Amino acid sequence: MYDRFCDLPDRVRYTSSGMEVIAGGRETERLSFMQLPSGFCGHFFANVGNVRQLRFAPGGELFAASPTSGTTGGGIGGRAEIVILPDDDKDGQPKSPSRFLQNLPSTQGILFANDHFYYQDATAIMRRPYATGDRQPSTPIETVATSRSTCRPAIGRSRSTKPTTARIYVGNGGDQGEKLRPEPPFSRRRPQARRRGGWAPGRQGFS
Repeated sequence: MYDRFCDLPDRVRYTSSGMEVIAGGRETERLSFMQLPSGFCGHFFANVGNVRQLRFAPGGELFAASPTSGTTGGGIGGRAEIVILPDDDKDGQPKSPSRFLQNLPSTQGILFANDHFYYQDATAIMRRPYATGDRQPSTPIETVATSRSTCRPAIGRSRSTKPTTARIYVGNGGDQGEKLRPEPPFSRRRPQARRRGGWAPGRQGFS
């Protein structure tokens, strides 16, 4: 029925002459603040409380970390979960958030890499096996690293032509007034570079 995604109802579309709203949708007023290049559009997708990080899975599903701890922006409206927002019928609207992991009041950073799903649980960086299309968590659970202080990270990966060799980096936040520490925030008893889940001195990342 629609030739282009931006022709669907409720899209806020940006053209050379300015912004225009495609009628028939909802929540378009929430997008009035956006300034996008000509040819782009935006639309309301979902509402999940206190989202701290979003990641698209290899299969296209949107994952969202929704913590409740006071150190995560106050935690208001959070779910203490990592949820999935699948759009299986490709209409641009998820039916409802579904729980992927629960009992995670301080979770923030999430990442898909090395055939695993990485996520932060308070002071720990964890991972589980992940295959495209998974809607339920897999085992075993591994602890990749732990922090000496409360962990509020963003988790990212370097670009690599070989996905299995891309390094994973973790940024560790801090409290107001907290002094910076010169040493890496994560530690292992025998620091050394390893292909998967390893740590190297002077390099705040995993490979």
